[in-house]
Amino acid sequence: MPRVLLINPPFNISKANYETSISVGLLALASYLDKQGIEVKIIDAIRQRNYLDLIQAELPKVNLVGLSVMTMQVSSALNISKLIKDFNPQIPIIWGGVQPTLLPEQVALHPLINIAVFGEG
Repeated sequence: MPRVLLINPPFNISKANYETSISVGLLALASYLDKQGIEVKIIDAIRQRNYLDLIQAELPKVNLVGLSVMTMQVSSALNISKLIKDFNPQIPIIWGGVQPTLLPEQVALHPLINIAVFGEG
């Protein structure tokens, strides 16, 4: 069965302001994939301090990784993407969110990213 890992990368804004929210885009995507019979796991690096350990634990089990990336998350999203490609360069990495919507060509041409989704995924 296909297995997808969805990641909300950390960013440098006070976490106190985001303790009760979660990425609605990732939740909507996970819900759709689940209805299609695809197993999905979400890692929210904004709330899960051990997110790198969680990602590494999931990588042997996944067929694809998607990241929701706002501009302020680019640096951490690139670090996560590198971690994934270092583990297995064959795992496709898809970036969606604001950053690939604003700069789809720049994101799509990056060697760590396989697919850039712009607009509503």
